Amino acid sequence: MEFLPSTDFDIHTGKNHVVFSPKLKDCHEDNDFQKDDDCHTYRYELKRTWGDGKVLCFIMYNPSTSRENYSDWTTTHCETIAREWGYDGIALYNLYAKRSSDPSKIEELLQRGKEAEAIGPHNIEILEQVFNCDQYDKIVCAWGNRTCTAEVLKEVLQEDHLGKICVFRTTAKNQPHHPRGIPNNISKSDSYHETERYIKVVKKRYKFN
Repeated sequence: MEFLPSTDFDIHTGKNHVVFSPKLKDCHEDNDFQKDDDCHTYRYELKRTWGDGKVLCFIMYNPSTSRENYSDWTTTHCETIAREWGYDGIALYNLYAKRSSDPSKIEELLQRGKEAEAIGPHNIEILEQVFNCDQYDKIVCAWGNRTCTAEVLKEVLQEDHLGKICVFRTTAKNQPHHPRGIPNNISKSDSYHETERYIKVVKKRYKFN
């Protein structure tokens, strides 16, 4: 599979523009990663930019089946928060790259032992790269209370990743809250306090010092 640029749609200018994941572009010029696979079964990245500054990165549960030129509610909400926080773009990644408008379908795959199908052939490597991308100073964990497996969580919740991790809120099960239900005007200070609490939970759960 050849690595090709793809077009994205800016809902504010009404124009398409070419986008790459900055990490895939800068460090994998000769590999075979695309933000979408050829059959649109998986989506590895969705990125929207409106300036040249930092991009607010999100890691959620799984991508929807929405088209590239269509902003669903979650994408629009993440963009609104990023603009409020002074960012020049968003980049959306997921623990599981398989597209589905119903996340319970991903949980069903996991229950049937089909974790690799849910994750996608390139997603673990892409998640590794996300934390090394200089354009991302904060990475918002936001996968909610859905069933998660150890392989993806251990990739994201590594001790040396905790300095970049951010959450808006935590759920009653001490999981990172999905953007749904988070107000547009959530402050960085509120998020900072929630993140501190979540990191303490992670350190205890994974026995980090």
